[in-house]
Amino acid sequence: YLACADCDDDNDAVHPGAAEVCDGVLDNDCDGTDDSQELDNDSDGYTGCDGDCDDTEAQVNPDGTEVCDTLDNDCNSVVDDSCLTCTRYVPTDAATIQAAIDLSAAAGEVICVEPGTYDERINYNSHDVLVLAVGGRAATTIDGGRLGTVVTSAGTETIAAILEGFTVTGGSNAGIRVVDSSLTVRRSIITGCEQSGLFLQTCATCQVILEDVDILSNTSTSRGGGISGDFVDGSFQMTGGTIANN
Repeated sequence: YLACADCDDDNDAVHPGAAEVCDGVLDNDCDGTDDSQELDNDSDGYTGCDGDCDDTEAQVNPDGTEVCDTLDNDCNSVVDDSCLTCTRYVPTDAATIQAAIDLSAAAGEVICVEPGTYDERINYNSHDVLVLAVGGRAATTIDGGRLGTVVTSAGTETIAAILEGFTVTGGSNAGIRVVDSSLTVRRSIITGCEQSGLFLQTCATCQVILEDVDILSNTSTSRGGGISGDFVDGSFQMTGGTIANN
């Protein structure tokens, strides 16, 4: 193909009539239209080429968690298999994550957070609830706005207080702070926080579990940027995940 017809004459895989394939090129066939499989149309961090089975719905992607909503949230080709029942949705049933936590009346409730950025700081306030980002961490962020700790557990919480599937950022007194209490964090990223990504404070009886949590690019002037604290007793477990560039 001559350059006048070929939209990228330096790439043999790009020319009129070429098949659209997942190769990082938006327009293999030079028809002037971007390949929809290469686009992240719902801004959930995944394209069709990445395995997003519904790129019009941010709550559906390979990092999603299956909830009972008639969608294939985790893209395993099975709808509502072993799904979690949401007690309430944010912001549909409660305007903020904190409001949803405060409404919790029983341990084990599931707060399902829809994709988006939530400019707030949350405290479990002794509620053993699962705060779940249905669309996963690329689609759902809690941003503390440099106004203090983003996520706090400082009461009578047990490891049944769970944060799952979020990007936690914008903390000025740690991203997540556990004060002689307990917390489980799963499939999340703690990044861009000051005074540690995770701070364990006065932990005489703390139980902290991290599962597939990345702690990246946090800073501190007085203690460790990644994980720090005064751990007197209790237990700390981390499986999977990465601690880097703190």
